[in-house]
Amino acid sequence: MNKVILQLCLVVLLFSCKNELVAKPEKLIAEDKMVEIIHDLAILEAMRSQHQQGQADIKINPKAYIYKKYKVDSVQFAQSNHYYASDMGNYKKMYDKVTKRIEAEQIQADALVKTDLSKKPEIETPETVSDPDAPQIK
Repeated sequence: MNKVILQLCLVVLLFSCKNELVAKPEKLIAEDKMVEIIHDLAILEAMRSQHQQGQADIKINPKAYIYKKYKVDSVQFAQSNHYYASDMGNYKKMYDKVTKRIEAEQIQADALVKTDLSKKPEIETPETVSDPDAPQIK
């Protein structure tokens, strides 16, 4: 009898551990959309930090842009972010997707820069400039 009660307690305990730590919000942002938002926020925050190093007088508000672009409000974003963060395994996968996308974009940007640099004409130096009126040294 004691074993049955012990087993029953273990079963109840196991099922009670499956409950979500954070309740699912009513207006949960879809996971794919949340990954897009996190990606855009990362890019915008990086741009803002680079921009403010040179010009501190210009203010950029990445979150306001994100709310408008994705038609979400700050409460919806905060609740959705909190909900996804409560499942660390899935949240890490979401950030891994963001990281892979940023790395791919970095490779594309580097390739474009490399291509643009290879297309630039040679910079003329005084030694390479030929002036037909200049005296010829023989």
